[in-house]
Amino acid sequence: MTGQLPPLLGLEAFEVSARYESFAAAATELAVSQSTVSHRIRSLEAYLGHRLFERLPRGVRLTERGRAYLPSVRDAFEQVLGSTAGVFGQPTRVRLTMRAPVAYNALWLPPFVDRFTAEHPNIEITLTSSIFTAMLSAEDVDLELWLGSGSWPGFQNELLFNDPLIVVASPRTADTLVDGSDLDEVIRQPVAHVMGSEDHWANLLSLVSRERPDVARDVRVDTSIVSLGQVLATERIALAPRRLVETLIRRGDLVQLLDVEVAPVESLYLTVPQRDTRAKAQALLFRDWLLERGRPESAGSPPP
Repeated sequence: MTGQLPPLLGLEAFEVSARYESFAAAATELAVSQSTVSHRIRSLEAYLGHRLFERLPRGVRLTERGRAYLPSVRDAFEQVLGSTAGVFGQPTRVRLTMRAPVAYNALWLPPFVDRFTAEHPNIEITLTSSIFTAMLSAEDVDLELWLGSGSWPGFQNELLFNDPLIVVASPRTADTLVDGSDLDEVIRQPVAHVMGSEDHWANLLSLVSRERPDVARDVRVDTSIVSLGQVLATERIALAPRRLVETLIRRGDLVQLLDVEVAPVESLYLTVPQRDTRAKAQALLFRDWLLERGRPESAGSPPP
């Protein structure tokens, strides 16, 4: 490596001060005096030949150059923290909070979380669930699994996969059908719809040039996990994300009807809030681990 690095203590003081917009708050986190933080910032500014902060009566504010410099500094810290955790592990037990749609928390994530915590016993994962994208927030969450378009400001968004939808039924329901691959028979079955996703059935019918008769026993529910509960307990059928139900199909709890897949409207993303780099080290480690194993090119199935 050629060239001289900027003062590392100054870079640290810069990142923390920018996060809080306060030298005093940065001093508290770094366990040094406010004057020490100020001195480190001045040393960095002298090295760079430009001011990074405007000093205000209360707090500080990034200059234009400071705002431009901050993302690369944070990225550098995140890479070092992530690689350190990946190579050397965590020196102490750390808690990581991950939020995901209820169905993915219950049916897709468990094998991945089980393997990750076995490989990284110093990281404790708390799983929480959320339903609507309007609830997306960086507060108290280190990592998110989210269905949508991937355009959420304030988050680093990584596409995991587009999960095609398939028609599923319980084995008991499938046995009552004369031919589970016969489209006209299948579409007469009552359906457990996930609210907001009714258009998926219209998309399926358009693929096969059919119209579905009015079935009075259809129900509408608020989550995929409730829809699948209806399928398991009654003769209702449902459209479900393939990767979400493939374990249930392998176990014999569900059966796929029809050899048709419907393209999803939303994709599954893995997101990390763009905030405190220190708190994100374990999230970045888990993010990279899950991206490597959970994407379709990794077979799209839980680790063995």
